[in-house]
Amino acid sequence: AMQQEVENDAKDATTLGISGTPGLLLLVSKQKASVEDVKAVLPSTYARFMTVIELNDAVGVLVSGALPADAFSEVIDGLEA
Repeated sequence: AMQQEVENDAKDATTLGISGTPGLLLLVSKQKASVEDVKAVLPSTYARFMTVIELNDAVGVLVSGALPADAFSEVIDGLEA
């Protein structure tokens, strides 16, 4: 059972473009933010490690690699504003 969950998670990650660890998604409802809104809050220092993605009912940031906490804070704070 656990093996199947891990395999399913790996398949989902691959579908979203996550190919290694760490990989993280920060998502927000399309009712709260647009793709343009999300692009506007990407910190320029870390933007090369962040890809804006669009899902059915959400838009978000795919983060590849280990980044400092302030990189996440900038995105989260920007989306909450």
